[in-house]
Amino acid sequence: MIPAFSPARRLLPWFLVALALSWLAARLQVRALSSPFDYDEVAEAHAVWQVGQGMRPYRDFYHDHAPYSWLVWAPVLKALPEAFESLVLLRLADVALSLLALGLLILLVRDLLEGGSAGGEAAPPGGAGPPPPENGGSLAAAAVAVAVMATHPSSMAVLHQFRGDQLSLVFTLLGLLALGSGGGVPSARRCGAAGLFLMSGLLITPKLVLLCALTVVLHGARLRTQGPGLWRPRLAGLLGGAALGFCLWNAWAFAAGVDPSPFYRLALAYHWANLRESGQVFGAGRELIEGFGAEPVWLVALVAGLAAGAAEIRGRGAARGATLTALVVFCLVQPLWVKLPWKQYLFSVCLFWSAPLAVFLQRAVRARRLAGWALLALFAGGFGLQEVLRSRADAGDQSLAEHLAWGNEVLSRSIPGRTVAVQPPLHPVFRRDATYYFNLAFIPAGRGPGAALRRPPAGAPRASYEGYMEQFEAAPPSIVLASPYFTDKDYMRAALDFVRVRHPKAYRRERIAGRTAYVRSRGWDAPSAVP
Repeated sequence: MIPAFSPARRLLPWFLVALALSWLAARLQVRALSSPFDYDEVAEAHAVWQVGQGMRPYRDFYHDHAPYSWLVWAPVLKALPEAFESLVLLRLADVALSLLALGLLILLVRDLLEGGSAGGEAAPPGGAGPPPPENGGSLAAAAVAVAVMATHPSSMAVLHQFRGDQLSLVFTLLGLLALGSGGGVPSARRCGAAGLFLMSGLLITPKLVLLCALTVVLHGARLRTQGPGLWRPRLAGLLGGAALGFCLWNAWAFAAGVDPSPFYRLALAYHWANLRESGQVFGAGRELIEGFGAEPVWLVALVAGLAAGAAEIRGRGAARGATLTALVVFCLVQPLWVKLPWKQYLFSVCLFWSAPLAVFLQRAVRARRLAGWALLALFAGGFGLQEVLRSRADAGDQSLAEHLAWGNEVLSRSIPGRTVAVQPPLHPVFRRDATYYFNLAFIPAGRGPGAALRRPPAGAPRASYEGYMEQFEAAPPSIVLASPYFTDKDYMRAALDFVRVRHPKAYRRERIAGRTAYVRSRGWDAPSAVP
Protein backbone atom coordinates (compact mmCIF):
# COMPACT_ATOMS: atom_id res chain seq x y z
CA MET A 1 0.00 0.00 0.00
CA ILE A 2 1.24 3.48 -0.92
CA PRO A 3 1.59 5.78 2.13
CA ALA A 4 -0.92 8.62 2.23
CA PHE A 5 1.87 11.22 2.35
CA SER A 6 3.93 9.76 -0.51
CA PRO A 7 4.62 11.87 -3.61
CA ALA A 8 3.17 9.12 -5.79
CA ARG A 9 -0.24 9.38 -4.12
CA ARG A 10 -0.18 13.17 -4.40
CA LEU A 11 0.81 13.15 -8.08
CA LEU A 12 -1.45 10.32 -9.25
CA PRO A 13 -4.68 12.41 -9.35
CA TRP A 14 -2.95 15.19 -11.30
CA PHE A 15 -1.59 12.58 -13.68
CA LEU A 16 -5.18 11.41 -14.25
CA VAL A 17 -6.24 15.00 -14.94
CA ALA A 18 -3.45 15.43 -17.50
CA LEU A 19 -4.27 12.05 -19.03
CA ALA A 20 -7.99 12.85 -19.26
CA LEU A 21 -7.47 16.26 -20.86
CA SER A 22 -4.84 14.90 -23.26
CA TRP A 23 -7.14 12.11 -24.36
CA LEU A 24 -10.08 14.51 -24.80
CA ALA A 25 -7.85 16.89 -26.76
CA ALA A 26 -6.91 14.06 -29.12
CA ARG A 27 -10.53 13.00 -29.62
CA LEU A 28 -11.75 16.56 -30.18
CA GLN A 29 -8.95 17.20 -32.65
CA VAL A 30 -9.88 14.06 -34.59
CA ARG A 31 -13.48 15.21 -34.83
CA ALA A 32 -12.54 18.81 -35.64
CA LEU A 33 -10.38 17.66 -38.54
CA SER A 34 -12.78 15.04 -39.92
CA SER A 35 -16.41 16.10 -39.36
CA PRO A 36 -18.16 18.32 -41.94
CA PHE A 37 -19.27 21.76 -40.82
CA ASP A 38 -22.59 22.07 -39.04
CA TYR A 39 -25.30 24.53 -40.09
CA ASP A 40 -24.70 26.70 -37.02
CA GLU A 41 -20.95 26.81 -37.57
CA VAL A 42 -21.28 28.24 -41.08
CA ALA A 43 -24.00 30.69 -39.99
CA GLU A 44 -21.90 31.84 -37.03
CA ALA A 45 -18.75 32.23 -39.15
CA HIS A 46 -20.68 34.26 -41.70
CA ALA A 47 -22.01 36.58 -38.99
CA VAL A 48 -18.46 37.00 -37.65
CA TRP A 49 -17.20 37.83 -41.16
CA GLN A 50 -19.95 40.41 -41.70
CA VAL A 51 -19.12 42.17 -38.43
CA GLY A 52 -15.46 42.17 -39.46
CA GLN A 53 -16.49 43.85 -42.73
CA GLY A 54 -18.17 46.68 -40.82
CA MET A 55 -21.75 45.50 -41.34
CA ARG A 56 -24.25 46.16 -38.58
CA PRO A 57 -26.11 43.18 -37.09
CA TYR A 58 -29.92 43.37 -37.14
CA ARG A 59 -29.75 46.36 -39.50
CA ASP A 60 -27.64 45.22 -42.46
CA PHE A 61 -28.28 41.54 -41.78
CA TYR A 62 -30.38 39.47 -39.42
CA HIS A 63 -29.22 36.76 -37.05
CA ASP A 64 -31.01 35.15 -34.11
CA HIS A 65 -27.91 35.09 -31.87
CA ALA A 66 -26.39 37.78 -29.66
CA PRO A 67 -23.54 39.80 -31.22
CA TYR A 68 -21.02 39.65 -28.37
CA SER A 69 -19.06 36.54 -29.41
CA TRP A 70 -18.74 38.01 -32.91
CA LEU A 71 -16.75 40.87 -31.40
CA VAL A 72 -14.23 38.34 -30.08
CA TRP A 73 -13.81 36.40 -33.31
CA ALA A 74 -14.16 39.14 -35.95
CA PRO A 75 -10.51 40.33 -35.72
CA VAL A 76 -9.33 36.71 -35.85
CA LEU A 77 -11.30 35.79 -38.96
CA LYS A 78 -10.41 39.08 -40.64
CA ALA A 79 -6.72 38.21 -40.31
CA LEU A 80 -7.23 34.79 -41.96
CA PRO A 81 -7.50 34.04 -45.71
CA GLU A 82 -11.00 34.03 -47.20
CA ALA A 83 -11.13 30.28 -47.64
CA PHE A 84 -13.01 27.48 -45.94
CA GLU A 85 -9.78 26.26 -44.37
CA SER A 86 -9.98 29.32 -42.11
CA LEU A 87 -13.08 27.81 -40.52
CA VAL A 88 -10.98 24.82 -39.50
CA LEU A 89 -8.63 27.16 -37.64
CA LEU A 90 -11.64 28.70 -35.86
CA ARG A 91 -12.70 25.20 -34.90
CA LEU A 92 -9.30 24.42 -33.42
CA ALA A 93 -9.36 27.68 -31.46
CA ASP A 94 -12.73 26.68 -30.01
CA VAL A 95 -11.33 23.23 -29.18
CA ALA A 96 -8.75 25.02 -27.03
CA LEU A 97 -11.61 26.85 -25.28
CA SER A 98 -13.40 23.52 -24.81
CA LEU A 99 -10.33 22.05 -23.11
CA LEU A 100 -10.08 25.12 -20.88
CA ALA A 101 -13.74 24.68 -19.94
CA LEU A 102 -13.22 20.98 -19.18
CA GLY A 103 -10.23 21.81 -16.98
CA LEU A 104 -12.28 24.40 -15.08
CA LEU A 105 -15.10 21.88 -14.72
CA ILE A 106 -12.71 19.35 -13.17
CA LEU A 107 -11.62 21.96 -10.61
CA LEU A 108 -15.24 22.90 -9.87
CA VAL A 109 -16.28 19.28 -9.36
CA ARG A 110 -13.21 18.68 -7.19
CA ASP A 111 -14.22 21.62 -4.99
CA LEU A 112 -17.79 20.30 -4.80
CA LEU A 113 -16.56 16.93 -3.61
CA GLU A 114 -14.31 18.46 -0.98
CA GLY A 115 -17.11 20.70 0.30
CA GLY A 116 -15.67 24.01 -0.93
CA SER A 117 -18.07 24.91 -3.69
CA ALA A 118 -21.02 23.15 -2.15
CA GLY A 119 -20.93 24.94 1.07
CA GLY A 120 -18.46 23.89 3.75
CA GLU A 121 -18.57 25.53 7.10
CA ALA A 122 -19.64 29.12 7.38
CA ALA A 123 -16.78 31.54 7.56
CA PRO A 124 -16.74 34.50 9.86
CA PRO A 125 -17.30 37.91 8.21
CA GLY A 126 -14.25 38.74 6.14
CA GLY A 127 -12.77 35.29 6.72
CA ALA A 128 -11.84 32.72 4.15
CA GLY A 129 -13.29 29.79 6.03
CA PRO A 130 -11.59 26.51 6.79
CA PRO A 131 -9.55 25.11 3.92
CA PRO A 132 -10.96 22.04 2.22
CA PRO A 133 -9.29 18.79 3.12
CA GLU A 134 -6.70 17.51 0.70
CA ASN A 135 -8.20 14.51 -1.02
CA GLY A 136 -6.56 13.01 -4.08
CA GLY A 137 -9.58 10.78 -4.56
CA SER A 138 -11.74 13.85 -5.12
CA LEU A 139 -9.55 15.12 -7.95
CA ALA A 140 -9.31 11.68 -9.53
CA ALA A 141 -13.07 11.16 -9.35
CA ALA A 142 -13.67 14.61 -10.83
CA ALA A 143 -11.27 13.98 -13.72
CA VAL A 144 -12.81 10.61 -14.57
CA ALA A 145 -16.40 11.88 -14.26
CA VAL A 146 -15.75 14.87 -16.52
CA ALA A 147 -13.91 12.70 -19.05
CA VAL A 148 -16.81 10.23 -19.10
CA MET A 149 -19.55 12.83 -19.57
CA ALA A 150 -17.48 14.71 -22.15
CA THR A 151 -17.62 11.58 -24.33
CA HIS A 152 -21.42 11.69 -24.47
CA PRO A 153 -22.56 12.14 -28.11
CA SER A 154 -24.12 15.54 -27.39
CA SER A 155 -20.96 16.76 -25.66
CA MET A 156 -18.55 15.62 -28.36
CA ALA A 157 -20.79 16.99 -31.11
CA VAL A 158 -20.57 20.52 -29.69
CA LEU A 159 -17.12 20.71 -28.11
CA HIS A 160 -15.26 20.29 -31.42
CA GLN A 161 -17.34 22.84 -33.36
CA PHE A 162 -17.05 26.59 -33.82
CA ARG A 163 -19.77 28.02 -31.60
CA GLY A 164 -20.32 30.61 -28.91
CA ASP A 165 -21.28 27.92 -26.40
CA GLN A 166 -17.70 27.13 -25.36
CA LEU A 167 -16.87 30.75 -24.53
CA SER A 168 -20.13 31.06 -22.58
CA LEU A 169 -19.30 27.85 -20.70
CA VAL A 170 -15.84 29.16 -19.73
CA PHE A 171 -17.32 32.37 -18.29
CA THR A 172 -20.06 30.46 -16.45
CA LEU A 173 -17.58 28.06 -14.86
CA LEU A 174 -15.38 30.96 -13.76
CA GLY A 175 -18.45 32.48 -12.11
CA LEU A 176 -19.32 29.25 -10.32
CA LEU A 177 -15.74 28.85 -9.11
CA ALA A 178 -15.68 32.44 -7.85
CA LEU A 179 -18.88 31.89 -5.90
CA GLY A 180 -17.92 28.58 -4.40
CA SER A 181 -14.16 28.26 -3.95
CA GLY A 182 -12.55 28.71 -0.57
CA GLY A 183 -14.61 26.37 1.55
CA GLY A 184 -16.58 29.14 3.22
CA VAL A 185 -18.72 32.17 2.50
CA PRO A 186 -17.35 34.00 -0.56
CA SER A 187 -16.14 37.54 -0.03
CA ALA A 188 -17.92 40.51 -1.59
CA ARG A 189 -15.08 40.78 -4.12
CA ARG A 190 -15.53 37.16 -5.15
CA CYS A 191 -19.26 37.72 -5.49
CA GLY A 192 -18.54 40.70 -7.71
CA ALA A 193 -16.27 38.57 -9.91
CA ALA A 194 -18.96 35.87 -10.03
CA GLY A 195 -21.57 38.39 -11.18
CA LEU A 196 -19.28 39.69 -13.92
CA PHE A 197 -18.44 36.20 -15.22
CA LEU A 198 -22.00 34.88 -15.05
CA MET A 199 -23.33 37.93 -16.89
CA SER A 200 -20.61 37.54 -19.54
CA GLY A 201 -21.65 33.94 -20.11
CA LEU A 202 -25.31 34.89 -20.45
CA LEU A 203 -24.54 37.66 -22.93
CA ILE A 204 -22.60 35.28 -25.17
CA THR A 205 -25.56 32.88 -25.18
CA PRO A 206 -28.46 32.66 -22.69
CA LYS A 207 -28.72 28.85 -22.82
CA LEU A 208 -27.47 28.56 -19.22
CA VAL A 209 -29.84 31.14 -17.76
CA LEU A 210 -31.62 28.47 -15.67
CA LEU A 211 -28.35 27.36 -14.08
CA CYS A 212 -27.30 30.94 -13.32
CA ALA A 213 -30.67 31.71 -11.76
CA LEU A 214 -30.62 28.57 -9.61
CA THR A 215 -27.07 29.28 -8.45
CA VAL A 216 -27.83 32.87 -7.46
CA VAL A 217 -31.07 31.95 -5.67
CA LEU A 218 -29.56 29.06 -3.69
CA HIS A 219 -26.40 30.93 -2.74
CA GLY A 220 -28.53 33.94 -1.81
CA ALA A 221 -30.71 31.78 0.43
CA ARG A 222 -27.61 30.44 2.12
CA LEU A 223 -26.12 33.89 2.66
CA ARG A 224 -29.38 35.15 4.16
CA THR A 225 -28.83 32.78 7.07
CA GLN A 226 -25.51 34.49 7.90
CA GLY A 227 -27.06 37.80 8.93
CA PRO A 228 -27.58 41.14 7.12
CA GLY A 229 -24.05 42.32 7.78
CA LEU A 230 -22.73 39.41 5.76
CA TRP A 231 -25.17 38.91 2.88
CA ARG A 232 -25.97 42.51 1.93
CA PRO A 233 -22.44 43.51 0.77
CA ARG A 234 -22.12 40.20 -1.05
CA LEU A 235 -25.46 40.66 -2.80
CA ALA A 236 -24.38 44.18 -3.74
CA GLY A 237 -21.11 42.76 -5.07
CA LEU A 238 -22.94 40.15 -7.15
CA LEU A 239 -25.36 42.65 -8.68
CA GLY A 240 -22.62 45.23 -9.16
CA GLY A 241 -20.43 42.69 -10.95
CA ALA A 242 -23.30 41.69 -13.22
CA ALA A 243 -24.03 45.34 -14.05
CA LEU A 244 -20.34 45.97 -14.73
CA GLY A 245 -20.16 42.98 -17.07
CA PHE A 246 -23.24 44.14 -18.97
CA CYS A 247 -21.85 47.64 -19.34
CA LEU A 248 -18.36 46.49 -20.41
CA TRP A 249 -19.61 44.17 -23.14
CA ASN A 250 -22.02 46.74 -24.52
CA ALA A 251 -19.39 49.48 -24.37
CA TRP A 252 -17.11 47.22 -26.43
CA ALA A 253 -19.95 46.63 -28.90
CA PHE A 254 -20.67 50.33 -29.38
CA ALA A 255 -16.95 51.08 -29.70
CA ALA A 256 -16.77 48.47 -32.49
CA GLY A 257 -19.72 50.07 -34.28
CA VAL A 258 -22.22 47.39 -33.25
CA ASP A 259 -25.47 48.50 -31.64
CA PRO A 260 -26.70 45.46 -29.67
CA SER A 261 -30.05 46.99 -28.70
CA PRO A 262 -31.96 45.56 -31.71
CA PHE A 263 -31.04 42.08 -30.53
CA TYR A 264 -33.18 42.53 -27.43
CA ARG A 265 -36.01 43.93 -29.52
CA LEU A 266 -35.92 41.70 -32.62
CA ALA A 267 -34.03 38.47 -31.96
CA LEU A 268 -35.48 37.88 -28.50
CA ALA A 269 -38.98 38.48 -29.91
CA TYR A 270 -38.21 35.87 -32.58
CA HIS A 271 -37.08 33.36 -29.96
CA TRP A 272 -40.09 34.10 -27.77
CA ALA A 273 -42.44 33.46 -30.70
CA ASN A 274 -40.68 30.18 -31.45
CA LEU A 275 -40.79 29.17 -27.80
CA ARG A 276 -44.56 29.58 -27.76
CA GLU A 277 -45.46 28.31 -31.22
CA SER A 278 -42.74 25.91 -32.33
CA GLY A 279 -40.65 23.06 -31.04
CA GLN A 280 -41.69 19.82 -29.41
CA VAL A 281 -42.98 19.47 -25.86
CA PHE A 282 -40.07 18.08 -23.82
CA GLY A 283 -38.08 18.16 -27.07
CA ALA A 284 -34.65 18.10 -25.45
CA GLY A 285 -35.76 15.46 -22.97
CA ARG A 286 -37.04 13.24 -25.78
CA GLU A 287 -33.72 13.55 -27.56
CA LEU A 288 -31.90 12.58 -24.38
CA ILE A 289 -34.14 9.56 -23.80
CA GLU A 290 -33.67 8.43 -27.40
CA GLY A 291 -29.93 8.66 -26.83
CA PHE A 292 -30.24 6.40 -23.78
CA GLY A 293 -32.19 3.95 -25.92
CA ALA A 294 -29.46 3.91 -28.56
CA GLU A 295 -26.68 3.54 -25.98
CA PRO A 296 -28.17 2.10 -22.75
CA VAL A 297 -24.77 2.22 -21.04
CA TRP A 298 -25.44 5.90 -20.30
CA LEU A 299 -28.24 4.79 -17.96
CA VAL A 300 -25.47 3.62 -15.63
CA ALA A 301 -24.06 7.16 -15.41
CA LEU A 302 -27.58 8.59 -15.01
CA VAL A 303 -28.77 6.27 -12.24
CA ALA A 304 -25.46 6.25 -10.37
CA GLY A 305 -25.20 10.04 -10.44
CA LEU A 306 -28.84 10.56 -9.48
CA ALA A 307 -28.65 8.25 -6.47
CA ALA A 308 -25.33 9.60 -5.19
CA GLY A 309 -26.18 13.24 -5.90
CA ALA A 310 -29.55 13.03 -4.13
CA ALA A 311 -27.94 11.38 -1.10
CA GLU A 312 -25.21 14.03 -0.96
CA ILE A 313 -27.69 16.93 -1.20
CA ARG A 314 -29.88 15.37 1.47
CA GLY A 315 -26.86 15.03 3.74
CA ARG A 316 -25.57 18.58 3.20
CA GLY A 317 -28.88 20.36 2.75
CA ALA A 318 -29.85 22.40 -0.31
CA ALA A 319 -28.43 25.62 1.17
CA ARG A 320 -25.04 24.25 2.21
CA GLY A 321 -24.83 22.34 -1.05
CA ALA A 322 -25.92 25.30 -3.15
CA THR A 323 -23.83 24.75 -6.27
CA LEU A 324 -24.26 20.97 -6.31
CA THR A 325 -28.01 21.40 -5.86
CA ALA A 326 -28.14 23.97 -8.68
CA LEU A 327 -26.26 21.65 -11.04
CA VAL A 328 -28.43 18.62 -10.33
CA VAL A 329 -31.70 20.58 -10.63
CA PHE A 330 -30.46 22.21 -13.85
CA CYS A 331 -29.60 18.83 -15.38
CA LEU A 332 -33.06 17.46 -14.52
CA VAL A 333 -35.14 20.50 -15.51
CA GLN A 334 -33.33 21.78 -18.60
CA PRO A 335 -34.28 18.79 -20.83
CA LEU A 336 -37.93 19.14 -19.75
CA TRP A 337 -38.03 22.90 -20.25
CA VAL A 338 -36.30 23.23 -23.63
CA LYS A 339 -38.55 22.39 -26.57
CA LEU A 340 -35.80 22.10 -29.19
CA PRO A 341 -34.18 18.65 -29.52
CA TRP A 342 -30.73 19.95 -30.39
CA LYS A 343 -27.31 19.06 -29.05
CA GLN A 344 -26.37 22.64 -28.10
CA TYR A 345 -29.05 22.53 -25.39
CA LEU A 346 -28.02 19.10 -24.13
CA PHE A 347 -24.23 19.18 -24.08
CA SER A 348 -24.12 21.37 -20.95
CA VAL A 349 -26.58 19.01 -19.23
CA CYS A 350 -24.26 16.09 -19.97
CA LEU A 351 -21.14 17.93 -18.84
CA PHE A 352 -22.62 19.18 -15.57
CA TRP A 353 -23.92 15.70 -14.78
CA SER A 354 -20.27 14.92 -14.07
CA ALA A 355 -20.81 16.54 -10.63
CA PRO A 356 -23.25 13.97 -9.21
CA LEU A 357 -21.45 11.19 -11.10
CA ALA A 358 -18.20 12.22 -9.41
CA VAL A 359 -19.92 11.95 -6.03
CA PHE A 360 -20.68 8.31 -6.83
CA LEU A 361 -17.10 7.65 -7.98
CA GLN A 362 -15.60 9.41 -4.96
CA ARG A 363 -17.51 7.18 -2.59
CA ALA A 364 -15.98 4.18 -4.33
CA VAL A 365 -12.47 5.61 -3.96
CA ARG A 366 -12.90 6.77 -0.35
CA ALA A 367 -12.38 3.26 0.92
CA ARG A 368 -8.84 3.49 -0.53
CA ARG A 369 -9.16 0.01 -1.90
CA LEU A 370 -7.98 -1.30 -5.21
CA ALA A 371 -11.58 -1.87 -6.26
CA GLY A 372 -12.32 1.85 -6.14
CA TRP A 373 -9.44 2.76 -8.43
CA ALA A 374 -10.35 -0.17 -10.67
CA LEU A 375 -13.86 1.29 -10.98
CA LEU A 376 -12.39 4.61 -12.13
CA ALA A 377 -10.29 2.81 -14.73
CA LEU A 378 -13.32 0.79 -15.87
CA PHE A 379 -15.46 3.90 -16.27
CA ALA A 380 -12.80 5.83 -18.15
CA GLY A 381 -11.76 2.92 -20.36
CA GLY A 382 -15.27 1.71 -21.15
CA PHE A 383 -16.75 5.04 -22.11
CA GLY A 384 -13.53 6.05 -23.88
CA LEU A 385 -13.63 2.94 -26.08
CA GLN A 386 -17.27 3.61 -26.85
CA GLU A 387 -16.40 7.15 -28.04
CA VAL A 388 -13.74 5.79 -30.43
CA LEU A 389 -16.16 3.25 -31.89
CA ARG A 390 -18.94 5.83 -32.18
CA SER A 391 -16.76 8.39 -33.96
CA ARG A 392 -15.91 5.78 -36.59
CA ALA A 393 -19.58 4.92 -37.05
CA ASP A 394 -20.53 8.61 -37.24
CA ALA A 395 -18.04 9.34 -40.02
CA GLY A 396 -20.89 9.02 -42.54
CA ASP A 397 -20.68 9.63 -46.25
CA GLN A 398 -19.39 13.20 -46.09
CA SER A 399 -16.06 14.24 -44.62
CA LEU A 400 -14.55 17.58 -43.76
CA ALA A 401 -12.31 17.36 -46.84
CA GLU A 402 -15.38 17.06 -49.06
CA HIS A 403 -17.06 19.99 -47.33
CA LEU A 404 -13.94 22.09 -47.78
CA ALA A 405 -13.80 21.17 -51.48
CA TRP A 406 -17.37 22.09 -52.38
CA GLY A 407 -17.42 25.03 -49.96
CA ASN A 408 -14.46 26.54 -51.79
CA GLU A 409 -16.16 25.67 -55.09
CA VAL A 410 -19.27 27.65 -54.13
CA LEU A 411 -16.99 30.48 -53.01
CA SER A 412 -15.11 30.49 -56.32
CA ARG A 413 -18.33 30.42 -58.36
CA SER A 414 -19.75 33.45 -56.55
CA ILE A 415 -18.53 36.74 -58.01
CA PRO A 416 -16.45 38.85 -55.55
CA GLY A 417 -18.27 42.03 -54.62
CA ARG A 418 -21.65 40.52 -55.53
CA THR A 419 -24.24 38.95 -53.27
CA VAL A 420 -25.37 35.34 -52.93
CA ALA A 421 -28.64 33.57 -52.17
CA VAL A 422 -27.34 30.52 -50.32
CA GLN A 423 -28.16 29.05 -46.91
CA PRO A 424 -25.83 27.35 -44.45
CA PRO A 425 -24.22 24.86 -44.45
CA LEU A 426 -23.73 25.53 -48.18
CA HIS A 427 -23.12 29.25 -47.68
CA PRO A 428 -19.74 30.53 -48.98
CA VAL A 429 -19.28 32.57 -45.74
CA PHE A 430 -17.14 35.30 -47.33
CA ARG A 431 -19.88 36.86 -49.51
CA ARG A 432 -22.69 39.25 -48.67
CA ASP A 433 -26.32 38.16 -48.88
CA ALA A 434 -28.89 39.40 -51.33
CA THR A 435 -31.51 39.55 -48.57
CA TYR A 436 -31.70 40.81 -45.01
CA TYR A 437 -32.54 37.34 -43.73
CA PHE A 438 -29.94 34.66 -44.48
CA ASN A 439 -30.15 32.51 -41.35
CA LEU A 440 -33.51 30.79 -41.63
CA ALA A 441 -33.04 27.97 -39.16
CA PHE A 442 -35.29 24.93 -39.26
CA ILE A 443 -37.68 24.83 -36.30
CA PRO A 444 -39.38 21.47 -35.63
CA ALA A 445 -43.13 21.13 -35.11
CA GLY A 446 -43.87 24.75 -35.94
CA ARG A 447 -45.28 26.88 -38.73
CA GLY A 448 -41.85 27.41 -40.27
CA PRO A 449 -39.19 30.08 -39.74
CA GLY A 450 -40.93 32.60 -42.00
CA ALA A 451 -43.95 32.87 -39.67
CA ALA A 452 -41.72 33.88 -36.76
CA LEU A 453 -39.64 36.24 -38.89
CA ARG A 454 -42.74 38.11 -40.04
CA ARG A 455 -43.89 38.82 -36.50
CA PRO A 456 -41.66 41.85 -35.73
CA PRO A 457 -42.94 45.07 -37.39
CA ALA A 458 -39.76 45.43 -39.45
CA GLY A 459 -39.77 41.79 -40.48
CA ALA A 460 -43.07 41.50 -42.33
CA PRO A 461 -42.08 43.52 -45.45
CA ARG A 462 -38.72 41.77 -45.75
CA ALA A 463 -39.85 38.19 -45.01
CA SER A 464 -42.53 37.99 -47.72
CA TYR A 465 -42.49 36.87 -51.34
CA GLU A 466 -42.70 40.45 -52.56
CA GLY A 467 -40.07 41.60 -50.08
CA TYR A 468 -37.60 38.90 -51.09
CA MET A 469 -38.17 39.59 -54.78
CA GLU A 470 -37.59 43.31 -54.26
CA GLN A 471 -34.30 42.60 -52.48
CA PHE A 472 -33.19 40.21 -55.25
CA GLU A 473 -33.85 42.90 -57.85
CA ALA A 474 -31.92 45.50 -55.84
CA ALA A 475 -28.92 43.23 -55.27
CA PRO A 476 -29.01 40.35 -57.80
CA PRO A 477 -27.24 37.29 -56.41
CA SER A 478 -24.30 35.85 -58.34
CA ILE A 479 -25.33 32.34 -57.30
CA VAL A 480 -28.60 30.84 -56.05
CA LEU A 481 -28.31 27.59 -54.13
CA ALA A 482 -31.33 27.44 -51.86
CA SER A 483 -31.95 24.57 -49.45
CA PRO A 484 -35.66 23.77 -48.85
CA TYR A 485 -34.84 22.32 -45.42
CA PHE A 486 -33.39 25.60 -44.12
CA THR A 487 -35.40 28.13 -46.13
CA ASP A 488 -38.66 29.99 -45.75
CA LYS A 489 -41.14 28.83 -48.41
CA ASP A 490 -41.64 32.39 -49.66
CA TYR A 491 -37.88 32.81 -49.95
CA MET A 492 -37.56 29.60 -51.95
CA ARG A 493 -40.39 30.57 -54.29
CA ALA A 494 -39.03 34.10 -54.81
CA ALA A 495 -35.48 32.85 -55.50
CA LEU A 496 -36.63 30.32 -58.10
CA ASP A 497 -39.01 32.76 -59.77
CA PHE A 498 -36.23 35.35 -59.90
CA VAL A 499 -33.87 33.10 -61.88
CA ARG A 500 -36.44 31.04 -63.85
CA VAL A 501 -39.15 33.56 -64.68
CA ARG A 502 -37.79 37.09 -64.39
CA HIS A 503 -34.19 36.57 -65.53
CA PRO A 504 -33.93 33.15 -67.24
CA LYS A 505 -31.21 34.30 -69.65
CA ALA A 506 -29.02 35.79 -66.94
CA TYR A 507 -28.53 32.52 -65.05
CA ARG A 508 -27.36 29.06 -66.10
CA ARG A 509 -28.30 25.90 -64.28
CA GLU A 510 -25.37 23.87 -62.92
CA ARG A 511 -24.60 21.13 -60.42
CA ILE A 512 -22.48 22.34 -57.51
CA ALA A 513 -21.71 20.16 -54.52
CA GLY A 514 -24.17 17.62 -55.88
CA ARG A 515 -27.02 20.15 -55.81
CA THR A 516 -28.81 22.24 -58.37
CA ALA A 517 -27.54 25.81 -58.48
CA TYR A 518 -28.15 28.85 -60.66
CA VAL A 519 -25.00 30.79 -61.52
CA ARG A 520 -25.18 34.27 -62.98
CA SER A 521 -23.36 34.97 -66.21
CA ARG A 522 -20.48 37.34 -65.58
CA GLY A 523 -21.32 39.43 -68.61
CA TRP A 524 -24.82 40.25 -67.41
CA ASP A 525 -25.16 43.95 -66.62
CA ALA A 526 -26.92 44.30 -63.29
CA PRO A 527 -27.32 46.85 -60.50
CA SER A 528 -24.79 47.06 -57.71
CA ALA A 529 -24.75 43.95 -55.53
CA VAL A 530 -24.17 45.82 -52.28
CA PRO A 531 -27.53 46.92 -50.76
